[in-house]
Amino acid sequence: MATINLAPGTAYLASIRRRRRALFSLSIGIVVLLVVMWGILAGLQSSAARALTRSQAQLQGLERRIIEAGDDVTRITLFEERIDALEELLATHVSPLPLLQEIERLLPAPTVLIDLEMTTREGQLIVSGNTPNIDEVAQTLASLTTSPTRKTMFTAVDLASIARNETASPDGTVTTINYSFQATLNFPPEALQGSRPNLPPNSL
Repeated sequence: MATINLAPGTAYLASIRRRRRALFSLSIGIVVLLVVMWGILAGLQSSAARALTRSQAQLQGLERRIIEAGDDVTRITLFEERIDALEELLATHVSPLPLLQEIERLLPAPTVLIDLEMTTREGQLIVSGNTPNIDEVAQTLASLTTSPTRKTMFTAVDLASIARNETASPDGTVTTINYSFQATLNFPPEALQGSRPNLPPNSL
């Protein structure tokens, strides 16, 4: 009687069973992963929906409070508008104070100014003054003029006129001599902008 070897068929069937088990395990793993991901997404969606509901409730509550506040909200709005207007005023306000302080700082003691005429748009200041002698005129212009080693607010100083003045007594004796001058001082107009005006107390 012939002998039949069943070992190769048995090994093949065992291999198929192992692959089936592996595929089954992989399928279960994929299903479990999908279930977990679905649960996470559902939780996130639920959390987002709750947050949106809370935000809507808070917004509705705020709107009710605004409606109930009535006149108080109007006063707050007007107050904020006034603050905005004051900020705009401060940004465009022009004050000659920095210019006058600069002249006071630079002007030599013997020189006396008798007239000032300022045009802020062009950035010019026309000054008229008196000095006891002609050298003081030159000293005054040099003190006001900016230089690489000595900065001032004035970008240029131009002498317009100078005159000798004499005062005589009845007998013709000269008793007083001085020199009058007029000069144009140029300055950057923006240097005068943004200076805070003196606001009265409780202006806000």
